[in-house]
Amino acid sequence: MGMKSLWKPTVLGALLAATAALAETNTAPAVAALDFHAVRSEADLHALAETSPWFHDIRQFNGAFDDRRGAWIASADLPYGQGSLILGLHREEIAADLAMTMVYEETSDGDFIVQLWDAQNQILAADLFSNIIAAGREAKTDTFILDLARYPTATQIVLRRIQGEIRLYGLVFSPVACEVPLTGCDAYELALQLDHRLTPDSALVQTTAQIAQTQREQVDWTERTVQRPIDVVAHNPFAKEALADEDYPAYVPSSDDLAGEIRLQFTASSLFAVIDMLRVLNAYHPHARGEATHSLSSEDSLRPFLAGQTKLCMMSIPMTVADRERFFRSRGHPVIELPAALDPILVIVHKDNPVDALTIPQLDAIFGTELRAGAEKPIRTWSDLGLEGEWTDRPVVLWGGSPQTGTSRLFRRMALQDGPLDPRLQNDPYNMYIGVLYNVASDPSAIGFLNAQHGTQGVKALAIASQTGLPAHPPTPEHVYAGRYPLTRFLYLYVDAPGLGQLDPLSREFLNILYSRSGQELFARRNQAPLAAAQVREIRARLGL
Repeated sequence: MGMKSLWKPTVLGALLAATAALAETNTAPAVAALDFHAVRSEADLHALAETSPWFHDIRQFNGAFDDRRGAWIASADLPYGQGSLILGLHREEIAADLAMTMVYEETSDGDFIVQLWDAQNQILAADLFSNIIAAGREAKTDTFILDLARYPTATQIVLRRIQGEIRLYGLVFSPVACEVPLTGCDAYELALQLDHRLTPDSALVQTTAQIAQTQREQVDWTERTVQRPIDVVAHNPFAKEALADEDYPAYVPSSDDLAGEIRLQFTASSLFAVIDMLRVLNAYHPHARGEATHSLSSEDSLRPFLAGQTKLCMMSIPMTVADRERFFRSRGHPVIELPAALDPILVIVHKDNPVDALTIPQLDAIFGTELRAGAEKPIRTWSDLGLEGEWTDRPVVLWGGSPQTGTSRLFRRMALQDGPLDPRLQNDPYNMYIGVLYNVASDPSAIGFLNAQHGTQGVKALAIASQTGLPAHPPTPEHVYAGRYPLTRFLYLYVDAPGLGQLDPLSREFLNILYSRSGQELFARRNQAPLAAAQVREIRARLGL
């Protein structure tokens, strides 16, 4: 699970020279420090709130303050989604967005969300900074920009545990004086963003250091990460193409108090998007949770779905006619199939490889053994493709996923006409398609296939022609959405229900998330292609949403 992080960790020392020029013209603003080391009771929390004019109340639910650690702790034994800290804001006293610096300890499997609520406890922003805590064992500080200007009615900041143990030592708030559009981690621009408060004598640094030094654990408060949600439209060309429609359907949460558990089977191709959608479900409905079982292959995901153990199944390869018949005989109604997103299969080579395009028959001759697509002879060296000089007689090194994965099975169907993969094809059993990317980027002789979500860093994605003599099309939005790129595939959602109007409330709400901008953006964050607005509107109409 990845963070919505636009900037990487920045060491304090790198900022000092950049901020010195600002010191005389830009006075550091006041800060509000919430240090939990002396909190023992609700009365202590109220007293802590009164130390700053920005807060009128601090409450906690299902957590506890540990006087030995000096931290607020939400235990890993709590039910999924339970354990929260709520800070009531005096909005009339806050004239700008706030930077929130957290001093916390990373714990294994720990995960929580930051939300904004209004005075009626309605959620305005359900998940400002997803996956704040990653697996680890060290205490640290992170700074988050709370975009309060975007939510003028927000009166409460809510930190709510999702899972694992949460240990929070304190919070420091300070105004953000200006906005700078950042595309990297430039020290000068970051100093502007944080109003040069990272100078050694600034109130922010001194207050954060004071909180950190009271803890038993070692806290490196000189290193911080500034978090802000990633603009997926700016980073994923598929998102730019699909999500540009201003009328793209938005997720409107159900007003019902949803509770219970939804079970979902899914494959690696939809891994991160599904997990994040279940987080969105719980973010809006704290008493609802999802149990998602990840399988390596579509076949393994389908097996429990056919057995009736789950009502929802997401796969990267469509069900066969035999599977659909088996489902109908056991349930008495046909399976419901819906497209969930697009995830083109990429063919990649080393960035220095002169090949830019291949045909489907050539792919069959490279990766297959039976020449079913029409090639006249196998391709075993790069000179077989017409390369000369240093490429003469250089062997073609094959990389791909395990033959059981949906990506491999679909690649065989699309490129090899269901023929077998060449036994020389290598796969990394531990890193799978990440391993394909790494090994192709490291070897000029290599070629591999993988799904789009793993990106193309260090490699070149090839244009593909469906037949010899036809134009080759690259895996760009223009050609993927038009169906011209031959290795385009859908991710499929299968639903076990007599009809779309007969879904249970939690399954219906999951589909409400999936078929909205909020759900499709989760695919886009993984380099996958969200559905077009017209297609989402059509599916929502079928669902009655």
